[in-house]
Amino acid sequence: MRKLLILTVCALSAVGALAQGTVNFASTGAQIFFDAANGGAAVAAGAFRVGLYYGVAGTTDPATLVLLRDVATGPVAGRFLGGTVTTPTTTAPGAAAVFEVRAWSTGYASYEAATASGLSTVFVGRSALFTTTTGNPTSVPPGTPAALSFANVAVSPVPEPSTIALGLLGLGALLIRRRK
Repeated sequence: MRKLLILTVCALSAVGALAQGTVNFASTGAQIFFDAANGGAAVAAGAFRVGLYYGVAGTTDPATLVLLRDVATGPVAGRFLGGTVTTPTTTAPGAAAVFEVRAWSTGYASYEAATASGLSTVFVGRSALFTTTTGNPTSVPPGTPAALSFANVAVSPVPEPSTIALGLLGLGALLIRRRK
């Protein structure tokens, strides 16, 4: 009997250690992706990819976030439906995690690839970092996935490398002039 009790406790501890939280990766009625360069119109369905980026609670650097899932915008303009997403084992069920939602023009594998293109015909956008308490699928009854709470996201053209280079040259000229 004692061995059975110890085995049960160990098994439940192992399951609990590997459990993860869940979130509902979808935009709500209040959240929309819009084109800042086109008078704020909602982006066309299927014209953009939307990615859910994840970090452990307390993360403040967007560069350290990991892509969990990406989907195309739609079926309604400016919105997306990505389904239930499970966090890595670094976030326990019902615990908080940091998220960011990023959008980029279709035709690119990721947000990073789209921004690296340097083409003014490529549009990108991102939400601010936000913290959400995840759902607990291991509770009885299972908890529902947490809804993501982020503000509207504006997509705008990627700055061209020549524009960035021109700005850096101007800054350098100001610094040189200041030294004299």
